[in-house]
This record gives sequence, C-alpha cells and structure tokens, in this order.
Amino acid sequence: MLLGPGESGKSTVLKQLKFIHNQMQEEDYKSFIPALHLNTLHSMKALLKAVKDMDLKMDGETQEVANKVLAAVKAIARASVTPGSPLLPSFLTTELAKDIQTLWRNEAVQKAWQRRNEFWLLENADYYFENVLQFAQEDWIPSEEAVIMGRARTTGILQTKLAYEAEDLMSNWTLVDVGGQRSERKKWINCFSDVTAILFVVNLAGYNAVLFEDGKVNRMEEALNLFGQIVKNPLFVRTPIYLFLNKRDLFEQMLRAKPITDVFPEYTGNHYNVMECMTYVSNQFWNQLNPEQKKTWEWWYLSARDRRDVKWAFIELKEAIDRVVGERDALEQKEQKERKIEQKPPEQQPRRKSKFTFRRKKRNS
Repeated sequence: MLLGPGESGKSTVLKQLKFIHNQMQEEDYKSFIPALHLNTLHSMKALLKAVKDMDLKMDGETQEVANKVLAAVKAIARASVTPGSPLLPSFLTTELAKDIQTLWRNEAVQKAWQRRNEFWLLENADYYFENVLQFAQEDWIPSEEAVIMGRARTTGILQTKLAYEAEDLMSNWTLVDVGGQRSERKKWINCFSDVTAILFVVNLAGYNAVLFEDGKVNRMEEALNLFGQIVKNPLFVRTPIYLFLNKRDLFEQMLRAKPITDVFPEYTGNHYNVMECMTYVSNQFWNQLNPEQKKTWEWWYLSARDRRDVKWAFIELKEAIDRVVGERDALEQKEQKERKIEQKPPEQQPRRKSKFTFRRKKRNS
C-alpha cells in the first residue's frame, strides 16, 4: 500500500511504474491536459494572492492582466470539474496563456516566487509557466515529462495492477494508492486489511514548504506525525514498512538557501552536506518504529521524476518484500506442522529422542 501526505509524490511513483510497464496509452497522456491547465492557473492564482498578501506592487496595466487571469480561474471553479477526467474541455486559451507568461515575468511575481516557502504553491509551478504556450495549443499531446510534472489530486482509493514483467520488476503486484490530503485519510481504514507491506512516501523538500490544507503547518512535520500514527496502528505491528524519501533533487537545491535546522533545530551536522542531512531526516522516521518493524525496515533516497531512480528502488523493494514474505511463509508452515503434531493423540505422536544414548555393556565370557 502506498501511503503518505499530499504532494509527497505517490502518484508520480505510480505514473513512472506505468511507463516502465508500458501501460500508458495516448488517451492516458491526453487525460492529463485538463490537470496541467488547472495546475498552471491555480499556481498563478496562488502567486498573485501572495503578491497581494506581501504588499508587492504591480503597475496598472499588469494588474489588469492579473485581474483577467483571476476572473478566468473563478469561472473555471464555478464549473465544478474534476482534474484528470479524459473528456474535459481545454481551460487554457492562447490569449490566457500569454497573459500568464506576462505575469510570470513580472518583478512583483518573481519576488513572491522567491518567498514561495511562506505559502502553498505547487512545486512544479515554474515548469507550468515556462511551457504554458505549448499547453494551450489545440493539438497538443503531453510528453512523458509533462505527465510526470502534472499534478492531479488523488481522491478515494486507486488500485493499480502491474502484471507486465519488465526485468522482473513488480510483476503480478497490486499497488493501492490512497489520497494523501487530510480529508481523504478517513478512507484509508477501508483498505487496511490484507496488506503485504506499506510504502510510505515522504517529500524531502517539504521541510521548506507548508500544507495545501493549512498554510501554517510544515509538510515535513505533517509527514512525521502521520508516519507515527501509521506505525503505531495495531494492524501494522508486524507489517513490513518501507520508506521512499522523495524529491532529493529539490531538497539539494533548497539546502543551499535554507538549512534543515528550521524544522530540526537539534541538528548539529554539516548544513550543506546533502547525504548527512538526508540521513538525519530518515533517522527521525526510524526512531518511531517498534523493534519488530525495525527488523525489516529499509529506505531509499530518490527523485520520482527520474525513472531510473524509481525502477531501481522498486527492484530492491521487491527483493526486500519477497525476502520477508518468504521467511514468514516458512515460519508459518513450521508452526502449522508443529500444531498438527500437538493435536495428534499421544500414541500417534512421534517419540522424542532422549538426550542421552545408552549402550549395553557386553558381558565378559
């Protein structure tokens, strides 16, 4: 089961696995067009709100362009559509795309962008703005990169079966992905039974960002709290739990400007040593495990944008889970065999061998 807070990268991991297993068709690519359009519009809306909240000034002409974009976002919101649906209309016109590009180049918007850790904003917002004219083309089909960069919020419970064998990667497995936002977590209990293993995905770069649901809560702190709740759940006392520390590329970029001591004030290591910082973060999750969970615990640092990272991480994950499942199956078979012996009547039970061997002495003739 794939678990983790919102925007940790769970859906990106799933998309990469579908690419690896050749399970993405042209219609699947097209289904991300509405999501990419909405990602672009909502990101610009968030930036413009930040410009206002930070009291950053725009000239009159640029403000008119901003008002025009905000009106378009409001009109789309009234349509009550769902991102990711394959047959939704195009939200971005060429004119609107040009307006967004104009705003992106504005000095006030750029100043707000530099302070993006202070408010909620999609991490790929700069990608959306730089490619917005391409998004608005009528015959445009998203590339693999665009699909990976697209963000469609997961709602409910999604099951993905990966039966296609690609170098023995995740063959005949079912991955269960559940929405990570707080409003979605109450649905998790519906799929907690019969879980072979839990893969918890963490956004490393979340130490310098806030939640979509609550602009006052740090994403890393939310991930640690959620992880603690999961590992202490009685249903998962003996369940193997694995960790993907995702978005290491963004983490490395952020460390140059902001140390992790803002979230972990007790950290005394090198603020600019990426591996040392990542190790410290992973240890905060490790410390919450019980002794049984620590026996099978493994973790990986990766960037889900990079298909090679996802591929090799899942190859190693598969080996780890197969090893644990194999050991448990062998133990269960042994216990079943012992129970059957104990249930037999005394006369049918095998005689126990004595600890001592007695030898009869020969008499001297």
